[in-house]
Amino acid sequence: YPIHKNGMVIGFVPLILRRKGPFCVLSSLINDHCLHANPLVMKGYEEDFARLWPEVLLLDKRNWDVLEYFGGYSFQVDARNEWIERSCFLVKESKEATYSIVLPNSFNEYFNGHISENIRKNVKRLRNKLNKEFSYKYVCVTGEEAVGFLSTFITIEDSGWKGLQGSSIKSLQQSVQLYYERLLKLLSEKNRLYMYFLYLNDQPISGAICYLDQDVFHWDKVGYREE
Repeated sequence: YPIHKNGMVIGFVPLILRRKGPFCVLSSLINDHCLHANPLVMKGYEEDFARLWPEVLLLDKRNWDVLEYFGGYSFQVDARNEWIERSCFLVKESKEATYSIVLPNSFNEYFNGHISENIRKNVKRLRNKLNKEFSYKYVCVTGEEAVGFLSTFITIEDSGWKGLQGSSIKSLQQSVQLYYERLLKLLSEKNRLYMYFLYLNDQPISGAICYLDQDVFHWDKVGYREE
């Protein structure tokens, strides 16, 4: 939905229309690969946009029956959905806990002072196990170099239960893999892409795709070789 003010487009609300049985359901454009469904708003017009977009949506009410709206994360400053609570519609709201943490000044400070002693002991135990049994290393790649590691990550992720159950990137339609290729390229150009790998005996056995958005570091996609 394009949102106008004085004849000028000041933003867009990305939604998708699906039919579920006898109902037309309008829902946020999210899936297992992307939980970012924020509206696109021109800088300086945030207040106008928040006021206008519900009106635009309701004017089109004849084309949809149910709205499934993803309100975003609590740490997102633009997650304003008070209009839904004030509306005359029957509203059912659900909230899910995330695994977000607020880092103090450094990760080391968080690790040593903000998590339980049991977790610290477990991490040290696993670290000692690696030191005794394997030749290993951790690798972090960023920018354009990280884009070249996507194929390595896809191979790792497809090797285990995700591949067998058909939920890995490699086992899905080609458009999903193309999405990740373009997403990583976009993130790398903005210096927001981070990829991590654990190597055992010079072989990559686990990996993670991570990115930075609005001062939040997202641990987005992970894969590992079960054996």
